[in-house]
Amino acid sequence: MDQDTKSYGDSSPEARRPLYLSRRGLLRRAAVLGVSAPLAASLLAACGGGDSTDSGGSGSQSEPTTAPGGSGGTGNATPTTSTDDGGQATQGGKLVIAVQTDPSTLDPHVNSSTFDTLYLHALFDRLIERAPDGTLYPGLAETWEVADDGVTWTLKLRSDVTFHDGTPFNAEAAVYSFERIVNPDTKSEYAVFQLGPYESSRAIDEFTLELKMAQPYGALPVSLATYGIAMVSPDAAEKAGNQFGQNPVGSGPFKFQEWVPQSHVTLVRNPDYNWASPIHTVSGPAPLEEVTFRVIPEAATRAAALQSGEVDMAYITAADYLLFDEDDNFRTQKILTEGYPPAGLFINTAKFPTDDVKVRQALEYAVNRHEVNQVVYEGLAEDADSVVSTFSWAYDPASAMYSYDPEKAKALLDEAGWTESGGPYRQKDGQDLTIVYLSLTSVKNVAEVVQAQLKEVGINAELLVQDNPAQQQSAQSGQHNLVWTQWSGVDPGDLAKVYHSDNIGDGWNFSHYNNPELDELFAQGVAVNDVEERKKIYTRIVNLLMEDATFIPLNNRTTFWAMKKSVQGTDVIDERGSNPRVYDIYIQED
Repeated sequence: MDQDTKSYGDSSPEARRPLYLSRRGLLRRAAVLGVSAPLAASLLAACGGGDSTDSGGSGSQSEPTTAPGGSGGTGNATPTTSTDDGGQATQGGKLVIAVQTDPSTLDPHVNSSTFDTLYLHALFDRLIERAPDGTLYPGLAETWEVADDGVTWTLKLRSDVTFHDGTPFNAEAAVYSFERIVNPDTKSEYAVFQLGPYESSRAIDEFTLELKMAQPYGALPVSLATYGIAMVSPDAAEKAGNQFGQNPVGSGPFKFQEWVPQSHVTLVRNPDYNWASPIHTVSGPAPLEEVTFRVIPEAATRAAALQSGEVDMAYITAADYLLFDEDDNFRTQKILTEGYPPAGLFINTAKFPTDDVKVRQALEYAVNRHEVNQVVYEGLAEDADSVVSTFSWAYDPASAMYSYDPEKAKALLDEAGWTESGGPYRQKDGQDLTIVYLSLTSVKNVAEVVQAQLKEVGINAELLVQDNPAQQQSAQSGQHNLVWTQWSGVDPGDLAKVYHSDNIGDGWNFSHYNNPELDELFAQGVAVNDVEERKKIYTRIVNLLMEDATFIPLNNRTTFWAMKKSVQGTDVIDERGSNPRVYDIYIQED
């Protein structure tokens, strides 16, 4: 290790660093998102609504680590997979997976839907890989290190990788991907955020990449592990232009075969694949020969298709999860996703009557998150009680300030001047206590439960149900008092995307919360290297947001899967706990 560098080969959750969207990044986003980017229903990338994400990783200070297995061998190595009982998995077979919607696009540099990691992790490789527990693994980059200046990163790349079109992956190809992401013409909805204060990239030699940040950005390693920062074939991207999302070419374990909208997406095994990250349980070409994602919008129809054997695996609801979980012919899987914030409700701090902190705190006490979980998610979604998930390293138990207490909610409303009037709703100066609850169609059932709970303390919650981009635009313009949200991520620095004052209006600050102290804390969080200092900063951030009652936590986002008993290898999950990685899936022999 050079004396003037720090090396990063892996990272514990405690060592991760935050993502902060710099002024330059914000300006770039404004140019990119001149028109609101549509989001994929409730599971979108950053709110689901931009399904946000990641940052992190100051990493352990050690010598540069190299992926086990060296540079690999011939492109047609035999995949190896052992089963739980010590047997061997079948090499081959075709898998049909029932999903609820088409991908928004198969261009990772544009895509902002977390659900689409199913496709993107199969088609593309990343420089670094991350497990949901926070550990970082070598990907196409064997090592990465930052200079003492804190802004210059050097990555040593694998030398044995080719894209699906036969062109080589090297440092120049990596530079192309980075420059493509930040180019406003790409209209990146997510990846551009992950690069934060990116300034430039260059190829030092064929397999050595240098990345330069405009300011220290310890979040870079984990950001490089997110689905949007995938390496694409320069030749294919240039030829396809803005149609690359329909003709994707990466270096991943599967190649694109076809996409028939509203019907299916089919991927086929890449026979030359032999550079898998050690995050995986298999090596060489994927065990599966072919994977077809069949689009079945109706949840009941997806469950029926799995029950009848028409499909092998399905994305299901909580209610169907319980049914399959009791059937010995099937396996079930429940995946928790880190949230920054988890599923819950932003409270508009700038709109009457929720511009009064007492009213906001009353809302916190009036909502029974456990009842929402029971009614909507069959009790299978874990309750959330803060602006970060309970299993985040940045979670502070002290930030769990509000529990269901309708009497306390009523007392706070009394203090705020909203008193009982003999009618169903409290009044002040002859005016009913009315708020606007903005909801996506896909989570209207959540809104209806909360609406009934608020009525019990005298609050009239009028539902405004919209889908994107209308919902996003309504929230940005502040037409609401409450709005449902979900941002998955890998670091509390992601909160800057939804709480920094620069993101009010045309960004994702749907609470319209403007606090200079918070902005300064976000700036400190991205620049500090010491782990304990970072923890102190984010503890203050989390507690400040909850003290000011900017967010009503409901539950940690949970996805439910069911599959035939023979479908194995689904336990290797994408970087923030959204979906299984298709590469590791295999069919178990009887």
